[in-house]
Amino acid sequence: MKRHKTNGIYQDGALFVKNLDNPVKAFFFMFKEQSLKTDPNGNPVEQK
Repeated sequence: MKRHKTNGIYQDGALFVKNLDNPVKAFFFMFKEQSLKTDPNGNPVEQK
């Protein structure tokens, strides 16, 4: 599936939660089709 028009750097999903008595917790989200290997523009790079 190609979604190059919506690809870009700094567009990953994350949620940070800070409680008064606990350290900050971070939850990171990604889509099933999302690639971990990308070029400088955020477009997927073929994995070998």
